Amino acid sequence: MTTAKKTSVTVLGLGAMGSALAASLLKHGYAATLWNRSASKAKFLTNQGARFVADISEGVAASPVSILCLSDHAATMSVLNTAAMAAAAGRTIVQLSTITSAESRELAVRLKDADAFYLDGQILAYPEDVLEGRANLVFSGPRNIFDLHVSMLKAMAGNVIHVGDSHGAAPSFAKAHDSYSLGNYLAFVQGAAMCARSNVNLRAWCDYNLRYINNGAFSRELAILSNQVCTRSYDEGLGASMDVWKGAADKIVEECRSTGAGLAHLSSLVLLLNSAIAAGAGGKELGALFEHLIRPE
Repeated sequence: MTTAKKTSVTVLGLGAMGSALAASLLKHGYAATLWNRSASKAKFLTNQGARFVADISEGVAASPVSILCLSDHAATMSVLNTAAMAAAAGRTIVQLSTITSAESRELAVRLKDADAFYLDGQILAYPEDVLEGRANLVFSGPRNIFDLHVSMLKAMAGNVIHVGDSHGAAPSFAKAHDSYSLGNYLAFVQGAAMCARSNVNLRAWCDYNLRYINNGAFSRELAILSNQVCTRSYDEGLGASMDVWKGAADKIVEECRSTGAGLAHLSSLVLLLNSAIAAGAGGKELGALFEHLIRPE
């Protein structure tokens, strides 16, 4: 098996994120070979010492590790032609495009057939985070391959975590994180809309929630919820049963309707609570919703 060397990494794809990854590798002393459909995007990096190649198979052959950072799975599969796959034999492909777990498994089969090693990675950050060394990346695939290249991965972006041996684990982790973030943002904006409809001072409401997060209350509650889902034990923790939360949710919906605020995600939440309570979980803590989401009806 080829080992990663600090002297050579290939970056395939020079969009905003791919360019940031390449720039970070150059800053940390790695020799970078670059490939992109448009050569013009490489000029800034070649001025810093990177080498551009017009043929993707030449790029893959140039380094023991190639970083794929394209727009999506379709773009990735379209550029991995027969010559590129032949060049990948004995080398490691690190996939950093935005893909699903099913697409990752499809690519894993294709690379295995080509006798290549494969790590799937997902970037939970923006390009500027990569450039400043504070990006969070999650990886899945064989742990020994991750460990072999971990120094390069950290140099490339900052914080790296191995989240599972299955190649689909990293995309699932990333989509779950996006769901969590989007859900929080939506709940915040929806709450602000409720306040606005009742002429609440929005700055006061926003500042309260920022203090709630900054003083650690939310972190403590999330730690309790985390323990519930990891242990699958829902008898104690936050101090409020599903029945209590259902009563609170009903009142939130009532408030939205009376003030004319949008219900957004709340209708689905009430349906989920109703389903869990109907199944006998009314006396359990909120984490018991995990059981109904992991095995949807």
